[in-house]
Amino acid sequence: MQKPVLVTASLPFELASFTSLLRKQSEVIPGRKNLLSGVLGVGDNSQNVVVLFTGIGGPIAKKSLLEALSYVFPKLVLISGTAGALNIQSKVGDIIVDCTQGSKTLRDQVLKTAGEAARPGFKVWHKPLHTANQVVTGFGNKTQVGQLTKAFAVDMESSDLAQTLNEKGIEHVVVRVISDGLHDNFPIPFKKYIKANGYPSITQLTGHLLLHPWKIPGVILLGRQFHAKCSGFGYILKEIIEKTVDL
Repeated sequence: MQKPVLVTASLPFELASFTSLLRKQSEVIPGRKNLLSGVLGVGDNSQNVVVLFTGIGGPIAKKSLLEALSYVFPKLVLISGTAGALNIQSKVGDIIVDCTQGSKTLRDQVLKTAGEAARPGFKVWHKPLHTANQVVTGFGNKTQVGQLTKAFAVDMESSDLAQTLNEKGIEHVVVRVISDGLHDNFPIPFKKYIKANGYPSITQLTGHLLLHPWKIPGVILLGRQFHAKCSGFGYILKEIIEKTVDL
């Protein structure tokens, strides 16, 4: 039986452009929408894929991954999703492959494939990624984190997931899309509204915006920027799976 490729991200919107490419989607655990199975490709070239939405933050992501690994036995894990830029060189829509995680052979293969699949005008970076324990937003905070860590971009789950996979002996690589630039600032105190399961409370976020309506244009602008510049990420993940993974 073919082992699946496991693809992770903290929240569903980060992989919307990828999950739309999967056929025969179903819940691995009935009633649990954070672990989905599907098929990429057709016929002899098809590949079973499982998508895990871990929730935001290292501890909850690790817990979600360990639970998923009791149901799924992947041959490869793509730790994916979004990342925030810590460097003026990177821009929204660029791809970063973390140079500190996974085998060099696998990273080289992913870099080659991602470079060929990236849309014109967007770059693929092979740089260090920093995993923070809280949301990092705004020019000042991002600049400070970048200077202290020497990292190129920041996320909140990758190192915890990679550590777990190292302990399990499962091959993996970190490949993320830059969703917010160095000067971008998320106008909502996001951490305040993250629930225990790692998902944001839509009710509380909506309530915050109703009380602070002047923040709505900034949220809309970031959303439009993400959809306009990051929609090619799903295709890149598809190409990585189809061309890099030994089918």
